[in-house]
Amino acid sequence: MNNMPLSGLLSILSMLILSGCATSTTQSESNRLPAPPGVVYKKADPQLTQQAVQVLQAALDPNNSEAHFLGEAVACGPYLWKQIIDEGLIDANVGVPLTIMVPVSGQNIRMEGRVVRPQSATTRLEAYVKSKLMEDGGVMVRDPNDKELAMYWSMIPYDIEEPIFVLVSKNHKFLVDFSDSGVLHIDDYQHLYR
Repeated sequence: MNNMPLSGLLSILSMLILSGCATSTTQSESNRLPAPPGVVYKKADPQLTQQAVQVLQAALDPNNSEAHFLGEAVACGPYLWKQIIDEGLIDANVGVPLTIMVPVSGQNIRMEGRVVRPQSATTRLEAYVKSKLMEDGGVMVRDPNDKELAMYWSMIPYDIEEPIFVLVSKNHKFLVDFSDSGVLHIDDYQHLYR
């Protein structure tokens, strides 16, 4: 145990913490391998990563209706935004349009995401994400894999910095990227596995 890195201990701790929740567990890579070629990935201080895990743990606990992981504004990626619009959950004109070039079959395709705000809209977005995870019987929180990192990297104009996680359920893979002020970006990458 003395030879285990701090990040390994934090991963074990977060697995123990979240495994106590009825709806969530974690599977975090304690020593993440280098990012795929061409992707800039910056590791965070393990304490910052642990704080993000605790935010998710509290927000995904079905017995804690007061905890939230989305703030006043969040970038909603094109795949999740399409689900939101298709289900009529949020007015298509809410917030700020976000045009994203997405690689599909070797071509870049223009898709629309949204910077979702105000708080009332992000609250509905978060409720939607939580409901989808619960409908699937719960969630596992894990680090993004190379496929997910490469997709995210291809759509953003900034470096990927931890904390970043994927909320995995039977039918969804919500990528959640944190910034200093909360969740910066959320999208559903389930399409990568169909």
